[in-house]
Amino acid sequence: MRRLHIALFVWLFATAAAVAQNSRSAVSINGSDLNTCTLVAPCRTFSVALSHTNPGGEAIALDSAGYGQFTANQAVTVSGAPGVHAALMGTSGNGVTVVAAPSDAVVLRNLVILAGSGAVNGIEVASAGSVHVINCLIRGFSSHAAVSVDGFGAETLIDHLVAEDNATGVTINTSALVRVRITNSELDDNSVAGVDAQNEVRAVVSDTSLSGNGIGVRVQSTLATTADVTLDHCIISGNGIGIFASNPDINLRAVVRLYGNVISYNIGAGISLSAATAYTYGNNALSANNPDGGPLIPLAQQ
Repeated sequence: MRRLHIALFVWLFATAAAVAQNSRSAVSINGSDLNTCTLVAPCRTFSVALSHTNPGGEAIALDSAGYGQFTANQAVTVSGAPGVHAALMGTSGNGVTVVAAPSDAVVLRNLVILAGSGAVNGIEVASAGSVHVINCLIRGFSSHAAVSVDGFGAETLIDHLVAEDNATGVTINTSALVRVRITNSELDDNSVAGVDAQNEVRAVVSDTSLSGNGIGVRVQSTLATTADVTLDHCIISGNGIGIFASNPDINLRAVVRLYGNVISYNIGAGISLSAATAYTYGNNALSANNPDGGPLIPLAQQ
């Protein structure tokens, strides 16, 4: 019996060693998923490369090509090399699904995510400690979001995102508090909203274009949650409604804070409030909407 246990241990060790784990894995248009996913023997798809990657490691696309949808279930960085068109198509699900542990950091960088038949979200953040979406293009998710954040406690940073022709650019909808930052992005021409923040949200959107959407920014809370969004130096123009905030009763738990924004030329109201609160630091350009809307409550700059 002891010999059997030793033999079993040796077999398990040999099997694990056969599937080598990399700190840096690679994919290439000329790669094969039968390879070890190293830089000299790259794989063909991100999903296989991630199965060869240590927690905290990275998977890199070396060439311009399509590399397939994938799930990030550990701390990892997935990126295209500089100048590489690293693409994937969401079909019958999400383009990228993040289901990592509460202590895990996931980075998605330099990716092009397009919608195929049966697509849900471009990126869905279901769980993680933190998620960074950097320099990505996400297009065509006409029934869902380019980025959907519904992970409990997942702090999400979105920088230099181009999200267009989706239902929403960024959707945030959680019952537990989540913090989101969106910077230097273009969330344009989405049929429902550029940003859709619902329930227990604290979000800052800065230096971002929100134009040509059904609603530029929608902020909605329930009776028991507070949705609080700060807009800093954004362009909110050419939407059906610029900013819409609502709460189902008079608790005023839907909050918008405005600093240095241009809110102009929206087809309907620039700002539409229903049992919600909008604060201004007094330096926004609110004009040429139908109507401009409000009211705005002044806040002193510190």
